Amino acid sequence: MSAYLCYVYIRLIALVVGVSVNAFTLFIIIYNSKLRHQRNIFTFNLALADFVAATCEILRATLISGVLIDCTQVIFHSAILVSVLSVLAVACYRFIGIAFDPFGSRNLVTTPRCIVGSVLMWVVMTFPLMLLFYCSTVYRPVLFTMMPIIILSSLAITAFCYCMTYRDIANASGKQSVGGAEQIKGRVKENRKVLLTFAVITLTSSVCWIVHCFHDILQIYSIYYINIDAVSNILVALNFVIDPVIYWWRLDEFRAVFVKMLCMDALVRRLKKAVGRVEDSSSSSSSSPSSGTKIFSLTDSMKVVARVSSTPSISET
Repeated sequence: MSAYLCYVYIRLIALVVGVSVNAFTLFIIIYNSKLRHQRNIFTFNLALADFVAATCEILRATLISGVLIDCTQVIFHSAILVSVLSVLAVACYRFIGIAFDPFGSRNLVTTPRCIVGSVLMWVVMTFPLMLLFYCSTVYRPVLFTMMPIIILSSLAITAFCYCMTYRDIANASGKQSVGGAEQIKGRVKENRKVLLTFAVITLTSSVCWIVHCFHDILQIYSIYYINIDAVSNILVALNFVIDPVIYWWRLDEFRAVFVKMLCMDALVRRLKKAVGRVEDSSSSSSSSPSSGTKIFSLTDSMKVVARVSSTPSISET
């Protein structure tokens, strides 16, 4: 197998996995009411941007029509900018919540504002690029100049927000050791874990996007290296996979929902098998005289499923 085919397969596999994992993340957030929370709005927007960008990359690699390829190219560039801005929005959300409104009494960050901010990211990034692409002949030079500036400045501001947030958490930990309440202690512990999670996302995003930005800067001066282009494309594809994997690995709420879904699925399968055995035994004994014993019916099994689903799990208590 040639090096080029190896590169194509690795990139395609990473993109397919990225589409699948981000689609699963979007489905879980929409499906589960406990995850449809204000704090997950920008996380949802990040997963949506990664899903759209990975899908566009797959379409660009498989479509033949030049018009469709051009359209997906614009959407891809918009989606990766929205992805980086969503990481920045998560950092700002955590920084404002911890530094200026730790108990949420001032309502500085509300659900409508988060939704409007997410929609504005798509509008501000998509429409100017479309107008520039279809109305100007300098689309690529402007894009290669604008994208590194937006990406690198967003990552720098994100890192600054997390540093300031970490400082506030460290100060809160010092006050807690003097004699803080249990509520403050639990909140500090939770914020520290969430902070570390998104700090890891920022670090991986920086590693993945710095090479891409360097490649764009070289193309401004008509300098092109095929090896840098290959490494940049693979890192960008891997970035679409890394973000949702970190969610499921680090955040307790995502992991609890995933485990609960697996347990409920296993329970339903077991009940279906049990119902099948009972129905088989009841049909075989229907020819014999009734002994007065009540057979476990399908209605009874559905009552059991309803009682199990209504019982609160450990993650909910």
